[in-house]
Amino acid sequence: MGQGQKIGYARVSSKTQNVDRQIKELNEYSWDKIYIDIDIASGRNFERPEYQK
Repeated sequence: MGQGQKIGYARVSSKTQNVDRQIKELNEYSWDKIYIDIDIASGRNFERPEYQK
């Protein structure tokens, strides 16, 4: 990631849930570039692939 770039993170607990609302909220910030990482995993701990990135 270059300087000034932002990373967004969205997580849901199961495949039946939808991250669209979270992504919409992240995209409302007026950043030039945003990369959004998504995990479909429990929030019980931080052992989630995209969170670890």
